[in-house]
Amino acid sequence: MVDTRRKLLMLCGPPRSGKSYAARDYPGYKDAVYLSTDEFIERVARFYGKTYDECFRQVYKRAEKRFNKLLLKVKCLEDKDVIWDQTNLKVKTRLERASLFPGYKKILFFPKQLDWDLLVERNNTSSRGPLSVFKVLRPMFNSYEAPTEEELAQWDEFHEF
Repeated sequence: MVDTRRKLLMLCGPPRSGKSYAARDYPGYKDAVYLSTDEFIERVARFYGKTYDECFRQVYKRAEKRFNKLLLKVKCLEDKDVIWDQTNLKVKTRLERASLFPGYKKILFFPKQLDWDLLVERNNTSSRGPLSVFKVLRPMFNSYEAPTEEELAQWDEFHEF
């Protein structure tokens, strides 16, 4: 039997871990609603010719407001899958946010393992511009909560990338 439920793809992991690339491989990616605070901040930074780091503090609250407005709109759409790409959510927060989508097939994407040197290399060569290693990347790397067995049991499906 084919599962016809809309899908929520939640991406977790620190910046530069490959979340966005993993989502792009998902078959319904182009038609899904993509929710991301980082995408908004990066767009503003490009517009002003600045880096993500230079804009983050000034723009983050606006990015959160935009994210929440989009979230409300998404809940009204009957036929759209949702990709939730919000950096580094904790286990409890991921489950709380997934519960906002009753009736959806809930799918979690997360990195198999994190390699600090690989994150730094990706950061230094990112077309999006590098993040501050000490202000952004290291704290996010250190605070990342990998999914637990108990958490994974609450998802309909999960994929390591």
